[in-house]
Amino acid sequence: AYLFTGTRGVGKTTVSRILAKSLNCTGADGQGGITAQPCGVCNACRDIDQGRFVDYVELDAASNRGVEEISQLLDQAVYKPVVGRFKVYMIDEVHMLSNTAFN
Repeated sequence: AYLFTGTRGVGKTTVSRILAKSLNCTGADGQGGITAQPCGVCNACRDIDQGRFVDYVELDAASNRGVEEISQLLDQAVYKPVVGRFKVYMIDEVHMLSNTAFN
C-alpha cells in the first residue's frame, strides 16, 4: 500500500494514476512491462486517463464512507485483475471514513 499525503491540489490523485499506469503499461508495441515512464498511448494508459480502466478503482471516501462501501471494495479485491497486470485501488479522503469502515 502507498500513502500519498499533501495539501489540496498537490497531485495526489494524479500520482496515483501515474502509478497505476506504470504498473499496467504495455508500451506502444504492446510488449512492455512495469516501467517508470508509462507510454501514455497503450490501451491501459489511455483507459486509466479516461477513467474507464476496470482494474483502477477510485473511491471517494467522503461520499462513500460506510462499512457497506468498504465491504464491496474488499469483496472485489480478492479477484485477479480483469485486463491489467495489477489492480490499483485509490481511496480519496480516507480520513472521512466512519470508524467502523476504517476498521
